[in-house]
Amino acid sequence: MGAGHASGYALCRIERAMRTLTRAPTVFLIVCLAGLLAACAPRLDPRADATQGIFDLAKRHEFAALEARLPPLRRTAVTDARLQAQAALIPDQPPQSVRLVGSNVTRAADGDQIAVTREYLYPDRLLVVSTAIRDQAGKPAEILGFNIQGFNKAALAVGRFSLAGKSPMQYFLLGLAALIPLLLVVALAALARDKTIRWKWLWTIFILIGFTQLSVNWASGAILFEPLGVVLLGASVNRGALDISPWIVTISLPLGALVYLGRLWFAPPPEEAE
Repeated sequence: MGAGHASGYALCRIERAMRTLTRAPTVFLIVCLAGLLAACAPRLDPRADATQGIFDLAKRHEFAALEARLPPLRRTAVTDARLQAQAALIPDQPPQSVRLVGSNVTRAADGDQIAVTREYLYPDRLLVVSTAIRDQAGKPAEILGFNIQGFNKAALAVGRFSLAGKSPMQYFLLGLAALIPLLLVVALAALARDKTIRWKWLWTIFILIGFTQLSVNWASGAILFEPLGVVLLGASVNRGALDISPWIVTISLPLGALVYLGRLWFAPPPEEAE
């Protein structure tokens, strides 16, 4: 009777904890997390508009105008040939879309250095354009770097998330990546209702962090295990900034959630504890 009674008591507490997920504080937390993710999106410095103009000059093959904005030491025949080779990668038609990948500003005594990476999508290719300029007050932006990488449309398939044609191991890890965060939410909800446990803040950190790290490249199926890895929220599905970057599914052992829920499961009901 004791074990069955304790199990029923733990199930009741977990059920009450799951009901708290529909309450206003949980919804507020989800909204806050969504706002935090939106705040992490790349932002473009207004001065970086000059980098788009550099791309347009290369597209129109105005090499003299480009070289005039290079530092004097970089105005060489090699640089001119390199600019022509990269300009040849740009199609004549307008791109289907332009996406900001990243932007970075570095403060320096001789002027701020602004680096911008954009993706230009065309019907037959994707161009990744990286431009770095130096902004000096009262002077035109000076070109510090300009590089174009071209990829065919087949390369874009690597960056697409598809469930077709994957291995059983990939499906298994993806399922765990969906279930582990739910387990953490249940554990946190139960912890919030627990009036007997001490050091709640420490338990919260323990539950939120997953230990060890198992990752799978969703495009190739390659698996990487990191025994010392730590993953926040126990699982993640993400990829690099570029559209050609493969998706990576990562899971970790939710040790904190398992320990707390196991402690809750095997804990005797209040009347038995007395």
